[in-house]
Amino acid sequence: FENFSSTKILLVFVMMLIVLVAAVNISSALVMLVMERRREIAILKSTGASSGGIALSFIIAGCFCGAAGCLAGLPCGIACALNINGIVALIEKAVNAIGRLIFILRGNPAEQFLAVKIMDPAYYLTEISVKISCGEICFIVLTVLVLSFIVSVIPAVKAGREKPLDILWKG
Repeated sequence: FENFSSTKILLVFVMMLIVLVAAVNISSALVMLVMERRREIAILKSTGASSGGIALSFIIAGCFCGAAGCLAGLPCGIACALNINGIVALIEKAVNAIGRLIFILRGNPAEQFLAVKIMDPAYYLTEISVKISCGEICFIVLTVLVLSFIVSVIPAVKAGREKPLDILWKG
């Protein structure tokens, strides 16, 4: 049981790294969006748009990206979690089929091939039990939304500080 608890901690750590990479991707996408839209930002500011309004629009865009990622990833993650035993069995069959094919192509008799058993009772594991906690899912969604807000602030503030005359003069 200690091994399972340390594995769960490791999986949570890996998932947090994945979320951080996604947050960096949101931030870099917003930086590119600000760079591509410099002329539009300058036109908006020269017609009276406030720096805060422009920054708010980019923050909303970043939060929308995070929310869209949650809406797409959450059902997929829950579906994978609920069907993990079937997924592992499918992976096991695919690995064995490819291994058997390579074994036969090397000139070995098919009867001597030893199949890979991922869910082997010798490892005290015949199936993976899944418990989905609503509180943990809410925490993940909240973390993703807060993180997408945080990484959106820097590009949004940069967009709000753009000087319209400099951009239009250089552009």
